[in-house]
Amino acid sequence: MKRIVVGAHYGLKDWLAQRLTAVVMALYTLLWLAIAGYHGGVDNDLWQALFANTAFRVATLLFGLALLWHAWIGMRDIWMDYIKPTALRMAAGSSTSCGDRGERRRAAPRCELALQAAALRDATPPRKALGPLGGQRSGRIDR
Repeated sequence: MKRIVVGAHYGLKDWLAQRLTAVVMALYTLLWLAIAGYHGGVDNDLWQALFANTAFRVATLLFGLALLWHAWIGMRDIWMDYIKPTALRMAAGSSTSCGDRGERRRAAPRCELALQAAALRDATPPRKALGPLGGQRSGRIDR
């Protein structure tokens, strides 16, 4: 029997991604603090001079992307770990979970809403079997 893991614990990749994005954001913040400390503050002229440099614009872009990725992983984990009612978790998670790499089924679309709906469907008790015409089957076996 294959064990199906449900939840936000998708392993090392997400853990590592969140740590690396935190390092990128911390380095960028330290860079800003160093620049502001060296120049005695940030004014419009310094701001324009910094963003005239392509390397600083790339660093700012990397900071923005790291912030989005970091927040996306964190919010997805919070929704999946701490919101227990399925409907509420699906509503909250649908805003942050599209494109999730931690899919439970390979054939399922890569949207967490579809994965959570599949988990809800799997948790629902099976319905009574219906006969070929849609009616409930009788207990006898027709040969």
